[in-house]
Amino acid sequence: MSAHPPPGRRPCRKGDQIGRLARYITHCLLAANGEPRSTGELMRWCYPRLKRGEFRGWHLTAVKRVANEICDRVGVGKRRAILWVLKDAPAD
Repeated sequence: MSAHPPPGRRPCRKGDQIGRLARYITHCLLAANGEPRSTGELMRWCYPRLKRGEFRGWHLTAVKRVANEICDRVGVGKRRAILWVLKDAPAD
């Protein structure tokens, strides 16, 4: 067994990469220009190939988990949807 990663794959250092869902959620909220977005809207940005009835429970769980890390909950919208906005950037 080799100590090197397979060709085309390199080991990543912790903190080097932002996840795909985090990137899509950030894009969705930046496109909203500060307006809150619902969990359903975040799901449509994260999984654009799936239609509304095709989402599974794990899709929702994954989006909520990532959104809790990078967003603030600002309220509840129609039909109990959670509304999200990006957290403020840390001041330097």
